[in-house]
Amino acid sequence: MRGLALVCVLAACGDSGLLLDVTPGSKDVRSVEVFVPMQKQGDSMGMPPANSPTSTQGPVFEVIDTVQTPVDSDGRARILLKPGSIDQVPALLVLGYNANHEAIRYAVVQDPNGPIMLRHTQSDTIVVALDPAKSTSVGTARMPAGATPRIVRWSAAKMGDDLNGPCVGVIEDGDQGVKGTFFGPHDDLDCDAATPECDDNWYLRVEGAGHCVTDMIANDPLMGACRLGTTAGCVDNNANSGVCAPLQQVVCAPSTFCTDCSDRTLEMSGCLANTAMSDQTAHIDCEVTVADNGNGTGTLCDNKIALLDLATQQLLGAGWGCNAIAGFTSTYIDANSATPLTMLPLKGATNVALGLQCHADTTVLQFGVGAPAGAPVADIQQETWGGMVFGVHQVTTTGDGHFLVLPVHVTYAVGTCPTDATPTLSCTYSQGSAATPNGDTIWNCGGVTR
Repeated sequence: MRGLALVCVLAACGDSGLLLDVTPGSKDVRSVEVFVPMQKQGDSMGMPPANSPTSTQGPVFEVIDTVQTPVDSDGRARILLKPGSIDQVPALLVLGYNANHEAIRYAVVQDPNGPIMLRHTQSDTIVVALDPAKSTSVGTARMPAGATPRIVRWSAAKMGDDLNGPCVGVIEDGDQGVKGTFFGPHDDLDCDAATPECDDNWYLRVEGAGHCVTDMIANDPLMGACRLGTTAGCVDNNANSGVCAPLQQVVCAPSTFCTDCSDRTLEMSGCLANTAMSDQTAHIDCEVTVADNGNGTGTLCDNKIALLDLATQQLLGAGWGCNAIAGFTSTYIDANSATPLTMLPLKGATNVALGLQCHADTTVLQFGVGAPAGAPVADIQQETWGGMVFGVHQVTTTGDGHFLVLPVHVTYAVGTCPTDATPTLSCTYSQGSAATPNGDTIWNCGGVTR
């Protein structure tokens, strides 16, 4: 791609604006077209065909105007860009066409020092020399084809390839694979005419169903508790695109999952993961005692059962208890998605996990470390986090009731293994600093009346 050299031509300074002095570089170029964008609108483009599974990396520019002119008898084309509603642009695309209106030469003009200025009181000139290019179809544009860049164009009217299409991609082969620079109209960057548009940088985007969280539920009997749900994903022309539907089985999460993750459709690797690991979120803190070997490693102490009394913490409503959920899995809550959420493998150790079950009287959660005493811990500085799932229900009724998901933060308490009955595992509940004065709304799913 060409750089930018600004030169004020004194003879042209009476006409303010930016004069492009284009040298086509080939006698086959009959006309030149300039695409003028207002701003950059993305870092990748999903090109046709519909439902394309991948996007091509590269800037996406929003075009607000184009201008075309024939090549003069002296083999040059001159175009004066005058300031109007905008007086600067992030880049310019210049295409040179042959007699069949195929783009055979090109230049992407950018200034490494910032935007290109269109001055109101001064005339500047950019001398643009076009490089070789070849027109290609959207179906083959991303196939590596040597050093010559490919020009691909498409439109909504033709549902794909269109030599006059308003969407243009300059596709090149680089060390990091295929990349592109894209120019699309400001009212439809991907030229797919989708209504509604879920992703204007991806032609007829269809992204599979995903996980989400929501507390926007009409006539909610659980008083706005944050719940896990599913979404149709990002689907162009789908009015329900991005709408979060709560799971049929009620699964409640800490309120910060909903308040901190604004788009509510992010997987656990993103916003929900950061929220789950935050001390501001309601969670359970556990410490597992290990003997320090003095070299950053440790040895697991003899396991002692630890109990977390939910009733004492006044987290569950009167007449409510808990029940164990065997095999409940959720790939966007558990940091170890292949493992049921009643078991949380501990980092830095092999075959060591924190286990969760309900006590026989259903009023307490019972934690234990699933490993023999003396199990090696390779890194005692590791911290483990994940989500524990347990069920809550009215003691006088049968059935699963509701599920609750609480993040669990686990650290190693480094010391000496006790010789008496001192517990080697401790777990406490933290409502998080972001909780409401009456506690986290997650407990509304446990029969608590606020």
